[in-house]
Amino acid sequence: MLARFAPGTFLENLEIAPNGDVVFTNYTAKRLEIWRPGDGLQTPIDLGAHAMNVVARDSDFVVLAHRGSMAAPTADGLGNVVMIVAYDGEIRETIELPQAAALNGMALLSQTVALLGDSATGRVWQVNLESGLASVWFEDPSLAPEDPAGFGLNGLQIHDGALYLANSADASLSRIGIGADSAPSGDLERVANLPGIDDFKYAADGRLFFAPHTDVVLVRARNGSVEPVLDKDVDGATAVELTPDGTTLYALGTGGVFIGGTGEATLVRLPLTPIETDEETGQ
Repeated sequence: MLARFAPGTFLENLEIAPNGDVVFTNYTAKRLEIWRPGDGLQTPIDLGAHAMNVVARDSDFVVLAHRGSMAAPTADGLGNVVMIVAYDGEIRETIELPQAAALNGMALLSQTVALLGDSATGRVWQVNLESGLASVWFEDPSLAPEDPAGFGLNGLQIHDGALYLANSADASLSRIGIGADSAPSGDLERVANLPGIDDFKYAADGRLFFAPHTDVVLVRARNGSVEPVLDKDVDGATAVELTPDGTTLYALGTGGVFIGGTGEATLVRLPLTPIETDEETGQ
């Protein structure tokens, strides 16, 4: 275990910055936490909004946040906002997105365009990070939950020329191709049915690491088998991330705060051995 936080803390998403820092969202405390290899936790970045997701660019973070809280929803909605935050903590820009319902997952389509998943509606929004303009990039009713208060579309990752989408409502992973014009291409394809899924990460060797919001982190092998890869200190696992060389897995646990647990929230690390693949078959 690398870091721990008081019971009731909701840690949601993490990213590895270009300098190797592990940056993760503390939804409860409205801030970004930073853990630096060799130095431990650094001074957090206060945002004034509930940080949901973070991706890193060369000189700043793109943060998806909620003005309101999922823990205490109101008729005014969550108040979705995207923030451009410098590494030194300066909030350079905010983009309000009142047209969206409950934004959750995020992936960069390019350095200037972010894709954002709407858990309530099954829509994927695209937001130009320079102009602030937003529009629906893709939508499918199967990505929305039957219960309006539940979570459907969740984690997003662009991998191998497609956008992969986690659906927490039916514990599945789907993909939609990305065309040369950066628009959706082809039909939505279900890739896997899983025990549960929040955020996830495809490794270069084809393995899928995912957080099922239980007390383990799971890995799906290329043959479709699923097994635990981390089963300690990750109660309420919400997110995973891999180092660029694929040799280290980081994961977040919430102590089970949204599933009746009362444990500490955690950041943990696990060494990995990449699997060699056949260049012709990918197996």
